[in-house]
Amino acid sequence: MCAKIKRCCRQDCVGGQGGRRALCPHYYSNSKLYNLLIELILFLWYKLAMLEPIFGNRTKERILLYLLVYEEGYAPEICRLFGFSLRPVQLQLQNLEKGQVIVSWLKGRTRLYRLNSRYYFASELTALLQKILGALPESERLKYFTPRMRPRRAGKPL
Repeated sequence: MCAKIKRCCRQDCVGGQGGRRALCPHYYSNSKLYNLLIELILFLWYKLAMLEPIFGNRTKERILLYLLVYEEGYAPEICRLFGFSLRPVQLQLQNLEKGQVIVSWLKGRTRLYRLNSRYYFASELTALLQKILGALPESERLKYFTPRMRPRRAGKPL
């Protein structure tokens, strides 16, 4: 909307009819406040998009809890512990890695995963996972989330 004539300077603008500045996008497009608001919205959208990968299904929750307790692991090991199929676990690991929540590396032919300590919300995520772990029933916590002990001595009977 042009300030002098109190109507939109563009013929095709619907928002500026009737002398309403608030509805006309052309009036605010050159304003510093408008540009600041757009930057703030984009910043918040980007930060919230970083949280998107951590919300999801039970498989993702179990994977994150596993990585918290055991510190690192690989897909078949996670599948064996929880009784999941391999493909859903691999997809969730890929999604988490794409969202930079976890990192992976190759050790021989095995791809290992670990929580990303450089993730923007790493401390908050760890605190949230510890609260979830504390809220689990004792039987489930002992069954799935008891940290590994040292390896069995060679030749020791089962």
